[in-house]
Amino acid sequence: MTPGVYEQLVPTLRREAMPLSKLHALAVEGGSTWSVEQLHLMLACLDGIEITAAGGDDPLVNLGQRSQQEELAEAMVDVVRAQGRPVPAAQIMQLLPGKFTTSVEQLKKLARETSGLKVIGPGLIGLDN
Repeated sequence: MTPGVYEQLVPTLRREAMPLSKLHALAVEGGSTWSVEQLHLMLACLDGIEITAAGGDDPLVNLGQRSQQEELAEAMVDVVRAQGRPVPAAQIMQLLPGKFTTSVEQLKKLARETSGLKVIGPGLIGLDN
């Protein structure tokens, strides 16, 4: 399983819980050569992934509760991606959904700690491709 294939599966799991067999089919479609058992083992080892017996042989896979920092980081990525260029932290703060209360310094700190984001110069936040 490549990181690219895994990154394709995460948005699907964010939308809804999914049977392991269906998730495996999506992974294979994305280029994975892993078996269902290998995928199951990998998912079981990851933090934030919940696997529950769905009353049959096909367990249900979903993302567990995300922390506020994870939600904020995802919202930051969405804002920067929508702008199509690095964005000043102060502008990101204005463009974030109203449920987030944060500061410029917190946004820059989170960008430094989050895979997929980076701080450029004195205060621009961009995507780390």
